[in-house]
Amino acid sequence: MSNPAQAARDFGGRLYRTFAVRGSEFDRPLPSVQIELGRTAPAWALNAVVALLGLGCAALLADLPVHWVLAIAGAAAMAIRPLPGMAQTYAGVLGAGLVLTRYEPWAARVFLLILGVHLMVQLGSIVQGLHWSTRVEVAVLVAPARRFAIVQAGAQCVAVGSAWAAGRDIDAVWLSVVAALGLAGLAWFLLTAVGAQRTDEPEVPSTSGA
Repeated sequence: MSNPAQAARDFGGRLYRTFAVRGSEFDRPLPSVQIELGRTAPAWALNAVVALLGLGCAALLADLPVHWVLAIAGAAAMAIRPLPGMAQTYAGVLGAGLVLTRYEPWAARVFLLILGVHLMVQLGSIVQGLHWSTRVEVAVLVAPARRFAIVQAGAQCVAVGSAWAAGRDIDAVWLSVVAALGLAGLAWFLLTAVGAQRTDEPEVPSTSGA
């Protein structure tokens, strides 16, 4: 039990520093702040989900022992030491593996890879780099989930169209032009959306001295 006299002196000192006009604002006690969160999930669990998604996507492509070794090592790194950009790097390797692998136009693994890799990158961009003990509010994931659903629907439609075109002997220059215009329009839309979001963010005043 603390000494009542010492407790009274501490309380008096805090009270004096609070109302002292000549004292520095940095010497005054900071107010107590409490933040109430809704349902949360630990960052380590979300990073483990990212690693499992990466390993599941790699299982759709791995056909040699060395592939499994690399896939497990990369997934373990994302789970144990999740640094920003690791999910994107893992996705790039998976994309290269898909390009170098022969597959049927309507192979199910193509559509599953589009879903799994996109989900891994989307979730990894949010939680990678966070401390293990960080609690992530589930409501924070709602807005990215909506964007994920919209982009994923478009990506699956493109995959279906590509599979349909691959099964037919189509020799048309206009198809490449339409595809290029579509990609350019998508890039313009995404860049415009990102620019508008940055414009809406409040500016943080500079605290650097002259």
